[in-house]
Amino acid sequence: MYNTEQLEKILLKYPNKNDYHWDILTQRVSLQFIEKYKDMFPWKWGELSKNINVDMDFINKYPNIKKGLIERNNYRPAYYSGWKWDEITNLPKITMDDIETNMDLPWCYDNICSLKPNLTMEFIKSHPEIEWYWGDIITNPGISIDDIKNNMDMIKYENSECYLEEIGTNYNINMDIVNKNDIYGDGNKDGFKWNWIDIAKHPFIKIEEHLEYILDKMRTYNSDELNDELSDDDDDNDGNDSVNSKNDIVISDDNNNNNKIKEWKLWVPIFKNRNITIEFIEENIDMLRKCLKYDSELLYSFVLNDNVINDKFLEKHFELLFGDNEHDDDIWLEIVQHKGISLKFIEDHKDCYEVGYIISNSSNITVEYIEKNIDLINFNWGVISMNEFGFTYKGLEDMLTLHKSTLVE
Repeated sequence: MYNTEQLEKILLKYPNKNDYHWDILTQRVSLQFIEKYKDMFPWKWGELSKNINVDMDFINKYPNIKKGLIERNNYRPAYYSGWKWDEITNLPKITMDDIETNMDLPWCYDNICSLKPNLTMEFIKSHPEIEWYWGDIITNPGISIDDIKNNMDMIKYENSECYLEEIGTNYNINMDIVNKNDIYGDGNKDGFKWNWIDIAKHPFIKIEEHLEYILDKMRTYNSDELNDELSDDDDDNDGNDSVNSKNDIVISDDNNNNNKIKEWKLWVPIFKNRNITIEFIEENIDMLRKCLKYDSELLYSFVLNDNVINDKFLEKHFELLFGDNEHDDDIWLEIVQHKGISLKFIEDHKDCYEVGYIISNSSNITVEYIEKNIDLINFNWGVISMNEFGFTYKGLEDMLTLHKSTLVE
């Protein structure tokens, strides 16, 4: 979720900065702040439709936002204007009951299928007139694995098997569910062909508890895919490309053909799992170095991990992320957005990046810090207006599962 407290303080302290992005600000600050200062700032009223705090009560209070917050006249029927219904439909605080009881409003049903966490199978069954898109429904966090299994007859499309390949990204799964519904397991003829790469990366799978099992599954079922995705060009120069090398695994497929895969390729999805901890990284640091060396895209996934990226880790493994290029602004940009990266750490390395731009992206920047350094740092006010102030992937997962008390064991 967005932490808007500092952002709102900055707006009040420095209200007239020309570089502010008011479309983004309208989407992020609290509704109470917008109501209180509706005439003080140049809000982009249509962008309220993307503010995750908007609920049906707010829309009914201000049905017409075309030219500002115009309160409803309760003696007249509501006249809705200015709202973007394709955006409103997918807001987390707009419930299925809101939609059911206001069917006359121009909801965008395509959006309901995507990431709306409070979609239910009951709602889908109640509205066969809607052209549901099962590719999204299967991965929707509001739809359980049992919902899918018990309603396979509703997946009518010819490419339904393709849709089912995405089921490993459903937010409701855990290893117990995966094992009970593995088509290759004992007595699971009605199970699924899990994509074990998706399972390895799944944010709610505790990879450290199931590491060897998942590695073995990827060796068996995902070797071709991993070999296609990750090139051997650089690795071949190591002299370790013998089929018996410690970095290779030989697999027999269904046709008894040998299929070779480098061990590091199996670990790339593991290191993309946001549940891995610093302790896990320390235990497998050599493998991480190898993966980062040969997979250039892994670095930008790895630096998003809130559990790992903090002052302590970077002080010990600075070269792991930067190598010989400590001036990589793209990496610094990702790093400073973690709450675990202090302003002191950022300042201690100020020779490594464009100071005003990078510090303005820090999740830990405060109005007090800006006041103290206003004459020393050329703050980027446009960047500050887009600063998420600690918005994390955990926050995103919380938003997606707003309606549930728990998803996994």
